[in-house]
Amino acid sequence: MGNDRVCSQGAVGLAFVIGGLAGAAVALLLAPQSSRASREQKRLSGEKTA
Repeated sequence: MGNDRVCSQGAVGLAFVIGGLAGAAVALLLAPQSSRASREQKRLSGEKTA
């Protein structure tokens, strides 16, 4: 096992930040409806259950 690579904490943190940003970008691009429509839908479902 001669391939022991160690990553610094900064590199790991940067990887998490980049992954989070990439995930957020994909979520925005693939969202089925606008945020206004989503808020309206949540508001209406909240009124039905109350």
